[in-house]
Amino acid sequence: MNAVMTAEQLQEFYRMADEALVKASNDATAQGAYVELYGYLIECFAPSVATILSLPTPPGNSLINGPVAIALTTAIAALDDGIKESVIWLIGASGVNASEGVFSNVIREYNVYQVAMRYGTDTDSTALSSLVQKASNAVGALVVDQIKN
Repeated sequence: MNAVMTAEQLQEFYRMADEALVKASNDATAQGAYVELYGYLIECFAPSVATILSLPTPPGNSLINGPVAIALTTAIAALDDGIKESVIWLIGASGVNASEGVFSNVIREYNVYQVAMRYGTDTDSTALSSLVQKASNAVGALVVDQIKN
């Protein structure tokens, strides 16, 4: 299945993309500049997944534990192969761009260790996190560019 958007969805995508680009261009390290856009794309391509992601997660649970996780896993598994990987990527990218969740933690921690191993120094984690955020926003801009073209 190819992901196809209606004219109305494309119009909303362009509006949201412009907002995200402005947020990121005003502050390259702005957290969450592309979160709403990623969420909208999930809503367009996998509405059942978007509905589950909007549910409150009970205390002590997360997207990798508990009933919400089971529902999410089931909904993702039911997606067509042509869109499944993109939706999984969008979920992870949203967390990274918002600087929250397991995907973001793994990427940020990985980069701290890579800098220490490669250069033998500790790095200011705040400065490194800003660089990761800047890269995340640059990826968001590339996603927008790919969809527009």
